[in-house]
Formats: sequence, C-alpha cells, structure tokens
Amino acid sequence: MPAISVLMKPSSSMCNMSCDYCFYCDEAQKRSQESYGFMSEQTLKNVIRKTMLRAEGMISYTFQGGEPTLRGIEFFQKAVAYQKQYNKNHVQVHNSLQTNGLAVNEEWCEFFKENNFLIGLSVDGTEETHNSLRHTKSGEDTFSRIYESAKLMDKYQVEYNICLLYTSDAAD
Repeated sequence: MPAISVLMKPSSSMCNMSCDYCFYCDEAQKRSQESYGFMSEQTLKNVIRKTMLRAEGMISYTFQGGEPTLRGIEFFQKAVAYQKQYNKNHVQVHNSLQTNGLAVNEEWCEFFKENNFLIGLSVDGTEETHNSLRHTKSGEDTFSRIYESAKLMDKYQVEYNICLLYTSDAAD
C-alpha cells in the first residue's frame, strides 16, 4: 500500500472565531444538526490504529476544523501516543494542524515543537484587512493575538506557514 494521508476534523464546524467569509458558519446553519460535536477519543484511536497498520513508508495526519485546538491539547497528546503505539510497520509519521492561532500559547508551542507538527496559521494580510474579516464571536479584532501566536511559534522554533485568504482588499 502506498503512503497514506488522513484528514481529521476533531471539532466539527465549531470555532472560537466568526470570520465574515467562513463557509462553515453558513454550512452549519443549513444542517439539521448544526454541530456534530467533538471527535471522541475512541474514534481517534480507531482511525489511527486502522491507518497505521495499513501504512507503508509514510503516513500523514492533518487536523483542521472548525478550529482543531478547541478539542484541547490532551486530545493531540493522545493522538501522538496512539501513533507510537500502533506504528508496527515503523513508518514515518507527519502531523500538521491548521489553526486560526487564537488558542496558541506556550504549552501548545512546546507540544508542536516536541512532536514535529507543521502548523498552518490563518492570517489575512495586513492588520487592517485581517481585522475587517476575522474577529472573535463578540466582534473583537484578532490580528494582534494571532501575531503573538506567530512570535511564540518563532520563539519555540515551531515550523509553520501562513494560510492567507487572498481578497481584492488584500491585493490593494
């Protein structure tokens, strides 16, 4: 079997932000059940066990959402523990996580660094552009908090990239 790539959404469409263009907000409102809740630890274990036992050479796990950090750091610590437990074929494991960065703190950065997570950080250009589109549920600006998250990841030498929504405002 070739390398396996797994995409997991541990927090369904739940998020700690309210972005003007978010398709999850619209999609969740159209569902008969707005949120499917958090992924259970049993589901996490089953997905990792079944995919690890089939993988050859390399396996990649990508966590996105909603906002995956809402699931809590303990969930991701268990994910890494299950990866180690079920890595019977001694495959190379890659983990990545796409986040809005609002919950990223020193504990998260230590975890990301220790476990070689590649982080995708959502930032929409300049402070003005970002804050016009991406805010907390109560409408507060988020750019400065996300910028602090990036500085923390720099401090802890976490590998990350920036995910940018390219709009006509960002192009100007």
